[in-house]
Amino acid sequence: MGCSLFCLKQLSRHKQDGVELAGSKERVFAIGPGLRYHHQGFTLRANAYLESAALNRPEGHRFFQ
Repeated sequence: MGCSLFCLKQLSRHKQDGVELAGSKERVFAIGPGLRYHHQGFTLRANAYLESAALNRPEGHRFFQ
C-alpha cells in the first residue's frame, strides 16, 4: 500500500469538425492511496484519487484498477 499521484496537462485543444475548440484544454492534479499485489506473474493494481485544481473537467473521486 502506498500513495499515488498524477498530474495531467493537455497540450493541444480538442477539435470538432477539424476546428480547434477554444477553452478545451484540461488540467488536473490528483493524489490518493494505491495498492499493488504481485504473485507468480499476476499483478493487480488499484488506485483511488481525489482530484483537485481541475480546469475544464469535473473534480471528484476516481477509482482505477
